[in-house]
Amino acid sequence: ALVHGFASWDPQVRIGGVILNKVGSDRHEALLREALEESGVPVLGVLRRAEQVAVPSRHLGLVPVAERRGDALAAVAAMREQVMAGCDLEGLMALARSAPSVT
Repeated sequence: ALVHGFASWDPQVRIGGVILNKVGSDRHEALLREALEESGVPVLGVLRRAEQVAVPSRHLGLVPVAERRGDALAAVAAMREQVMAGCDLEGLMALARSAPSVT
């Protein structure tokens, strides 16, 4: 619904693709892809739900990186691996190159 809304809201806005995030299973991914088919917006990547990339919070907000430096570095490395494995990087780069210049 969100992608359809963004894609149809303003005809001057071009949505070149989406990256699905926090995907819980292959079935979840299939459901999301099926829901997106009608919009015509391509799926350029899938990022799975993963505990190692979660950003912890507490009652006053996010836990500062200074308090969890090692975990934060591991999370960034895990995010990198997810993006490398789950995203069409060539497709993303081609999409970026096709974008009009912003002035």
